Amino acid sequence: MLNRAKAPWQGMWNGIGGKIDPGESPDTSMKREIAEEAGLNIEPVLRGCVTWNVDHARYGGMYVYTAELDSDIPYITPKQNDEGILDWKPINWVLDPENLGIVSNIPKFLPALFEEQDMYEHHCVYQGNQLVDYVRKQWAPNLIKG
Repeated sequence: MLNRAKAPWQGMWNGIGGKIDPGESPDTSMKREIAEEAGLNIEPVLRGCVTWNVDHARYGGMYVYTAELDSDIPYITPKQNDEGILDWKPINWVLDPENLGIVSNIPKFLPALFEEQDMYEHHCVYQGNQLVDYVRKQWAPNLIKG
């Protein structure tokens, strides 16, 4: 996970990722972001999307990926980079309802990424920075791989 050094979610633990560059597919973008932020060359697996509204306005969305790192590849953390601090975090720590240092929507959608085969759109509604509603629905992507 990444403890973000800048907005949005400055000071909060979040997944790694970023914007899709012109001409990039979502898959290519995620692979590039993993390489840039974590220094790893691994294959991400598309697992769904997260969308959100803030204060009743359509605000944004992102594709959600998982990836596996072979256990024989050493990856020592924490590591500082331009985006923040990378560190491994146990899943029970990430999902703990008392953990206020995680971006609030992550405990809502993360279990489905690992426990279910289907892909979902995970829609989050915020009032300011407060998550006030979460709905998920089955999602079938229509993406050009690349």
